[in-house]
Formats: sequence, C-alpha cells, structure tokens
Amino acid sequence: MAVAHATIFARLGRIFDHFASVKAYKDTLDTEIADTVTNFSGADLDMIGLLLRNHEIRKSDANGIGGDLQAAAIKTLIDTVDDNYSIPNRNTYEAVAELIRQMIADSKTVDGNTVSVGSTSANGSNVGDGTLVFSEVAPVLDRANNRPGNIAIQTIKSETITARCEEDSTARTTPEGGEKFKVFGQRAEDPLHEDWPQGSGSRVMVSAASPRVNGGRGPGKNILHNSDFEEFTSNDPDHWTIATGTAGTHVLAAGAGGTQSNALKIVGDGSTNPKLTQVLRTTAGSLGQLNTDRPYTISFLAKYAVARPGATLRVSVTSDGSTVYNAGTVGKAMQLNLLSSAITTSYALYSTKCFTPLALSKNSTVTIDFSTNVDNTAQVFIDNIVIAQMTPMGNGLGSVQVIPGATAFRAGDEFTAAITNNGEGAIQQEFDRFFGMQKSGLALPGNTAGGENIADSLIS
Repeated sequence: MAVAHATIFARLGRIFDHFASVKAYKDTLDTEIADTVTNFSGADLDMIGLLLRNHEIRKSDANGIGGDLQAAAIKTLIDTVDDNYSIPNRNTYEAVAELIRQMIADSKTVDGNTVSVGSTSANGSNVGDGTLVFSEVAPVLDRANNRPGNIAIQTIKSETITARCEEDSTARTTPEGGEKFKVFGQRAEDPLHEDWPQGSGSRVMVSAASPRVNGGRGPGKNILHNSDFEEFTSNDPDHWTIATGTAGTHVLAAGAGGTQSNALKIVGDGSTNPKLTQVLRTTAGSLGQLNTDRPYTISFLAKYAVARPGATLRVSVTSDGSTVYNAGTVGKAMQLNLLSSAITTSYALYSTKCFTPLALSKNSTVTIDFSTNVDNTAQVFIDNIVIAQMTPMGNGLGSVQVIPGATAFRAGDEFTAAITNNGEGAIQQEFDRFFGMQKSGLALPGNTAGGENIADSLIS
C-alpha cells in the first residue's frame, strides 16, 4: 500500500508550524525583555532582577516544547509510513528512505532549495597560486539508493568554507604539490536552536591533488599517469597515445614545465587537430580508476608562445576517446574547455568540477584535443593535468578539492568560498531540522523550477 502523502504532510506541516510559533515566541521574549530594560536604569534595575535572572530559564521551558514537537513528528513519520508500508526497522532513517521511495514512485515533489557557490578568494599573503573548489552537485543515488532527482545537495548549510595549509613540503612526509590542508565550515547549532542552521561544523583534512601521483582512485588522488609530462620517448609522452598528429612535429617535449623540467608542447600547422589519449585501468595507460556517481575536478596549467591556437583546448573524460561523460549536463560534464582567447603567455591554472555517471566504460579514456585544427605557428604548452575525485565534507554536505598551481603552497596559505543555501524549500528545511536529513545523507525529491505538488503552504 502506498504512503498517504496528503495525510503525512498535513500532519507534519501542522507540527512544523507549531514549532515555528514556539520559535517566534522565544524571539518575542528577547525583544520584549530588551524593551522592558530600556525603562529601567541604575539601581532601578533591581526592580526587574527576578525577570532578568529567569529569562533564559523561561526560554528553556519553550525549548522543552520544541523537543516534544520533534518526538511527535518522529512518531508521526514512523507510524504513518509503517501503517501504509511495513518498513524493515521502525526508525527515522528507514521511514524517511521509504517515504522518498514512495514520493518518487508517485511523482511527488516539494519545493527545492537552490545552492550557490561564490568565487574562491585567496588570502592576500598566500605564496601558492592554486585554488579551492567546492561542489554542491547532488549524486544521482542517495544513501538509500533512491533517485530523488535533486540538482544540488539539499542539506548543504549556508556558510563560508575555509581551506588553510597546515603542512607544506618543508615537512619530511609532505611532497611538493601534495600539501596538507584543513578545510572547515562554520559552527553548527542544535537543530532546535533559534539560530539553526548556523553552519555545518564540518572539519576535514585533505592533501592537494598532486600531478605527481600516478594511477590513483580515491579522493584527492590523480587518476592519470605521467600527467606532469616529465617522461617522453622521442617526443612521444610515455603512457599517452598520439591519436592524431606526429611526435616531433605536432607533439613535443617542451623542456620548460610549469613546476618541473618538462611539459607537453603542441604545435599547430593549420590543418591538424592534435589529439592524445590515455586509457584508464591499463598498464600501457594508467592503472587509475574512476568511481561512479562522484564529484571530480579536472585541472591543468597552460600557456602559449608565438601565437594562440585559434581553437578551444579540451581535456575530457570519455567512454571511448570521443563521447564525453555527462556531456550537456550542467555541472556534471566531464570536460574542461579553455578558450583560445583565455590563454596567456605565462602558465596559469585552469579547473572545473564535474561528475561521473552511474555507468562507466571498462576502459574509460582521457582525451586532450582541440575544437578545430590548431592555427599555423601556434604553440601551446600543457602541464600538470590532474583528474581526481573530490573529498566529501560529510554526509549531506558538499565536496572539496585543493588544486596546486605553478607556485607551491606554503603553511598558512588560505582560501575561502561562500556557500549559500537559499532555504526556499520550507518542508525540505523542516525535514532536515526534525529528522536529521543531512546526517543521514537523505533529502526529499525537490523541484527548483516551480510546479512542486506538495506545497510549503501545508505548514500551517
């Protein structure tokens, strides 16, 4: 039997509204006592001493009501879902997971939250010129293997994310390009506190995604081999295949790397589109592997000499050397495009965030090519390509990546990025407050384009 959506959301909406009234009452108490105090001063404050001393205690009485409402909401959720569909275990997680499954089956959605990521800011005293990347994009499958269809992770908190270098290459165990960063959000508050949601309270340690790592698989580990282009055999880069073009003519060892002694040099002749590929999960290419339905970054250093290529430089992750994973999907396409006009004569770092699909080819292929033939006399230098999975900040939160640039990081280097959850979906937000959706890694199916069929007006 299907869950009675009208019944459960009407009941929970009433409880959510009851809590909102209690919260408003607590806010009113603070305003009222502040107004009262303005009428007393000096020794006269003794007249309202008892009121002042007991103010927080009286607010705590209201907190007790909040706890009672949460208990009522949890029992309402579990009992209503279980009455309509027997859940394996009578707990909040199982009840929410089943409710989501039934909503998907019945094409039910709530108003969704939109998450936006501000530009990364580097501390003015930074030595390293790398960057911090944050991904708010939601996976296709949630932790219960449901497909809620949310574009962004609904339970991300509005906060400023900070990444601070704690250990650089002066430490014996830390290599250059793999510096260690503490990445953290702002203080978290109890869900029933009037200041919730304050922040995530998340703290993770990550290493910069180094191009000197070969054949990685987990978070922060470069999946490629020889993507710092230090190894060539007769101008042919080791572990790469020249699919189009000729070694020594179109593809050369540059001899002047972005961070080391070498780089990949592409020379145009006006009639050739040089293309290099590396097949994953092979000894000839790279033993690195992709993980399905996960956030990744693609990054590289690039510059030009003599002339720009006149075409867009592309680094892609493909199923067959040409079909880009998640092509056409905003925020998920596994391709970094660099316009010819954006390339300068000095090495600069370029990066993008992307997402792997649920199904991966056995021999996924990384491709370097251009949108059209490279202009005659153009010389493009490419170095330190890194493709690595991002590190999650916790269940129901975003993921982060620290990417090194041409100049190595030093201890004390710091980056910040402002993350904003617009909280538009009131039912979505209250489910997080009452049922710990973020910690469980779950979210209701949300619609950010309008047209949701379970309205926030049920909170009344």
